[in-house]
Amino acid sequence: MMARRRQQGVILLTLILVILAAGSYVMLRALNVAARNTGYDEAVTLAALKEAKLALIGYAVNTPAL
Repeated sequence: MMARRRQQGVILLTLILVILAAGSYVMLRALNVAARNTGYDEAVTLAALKEAKLALIGYAVNTPAL
């Protein structure tokens, strides 16, 4: 009877470790996807800023009052 209780404890510990490992995998995968999206967003923002800069330069060159 005592051996069975010990086995139940080992099974419970193993189950908890498997759940923690799966949760860590899911969390790290989600963080990795978020990091990739941040790089994409920065590239889009940089392109928009370059376009705005060129527009402002063009406006300044073509406006006689400046």
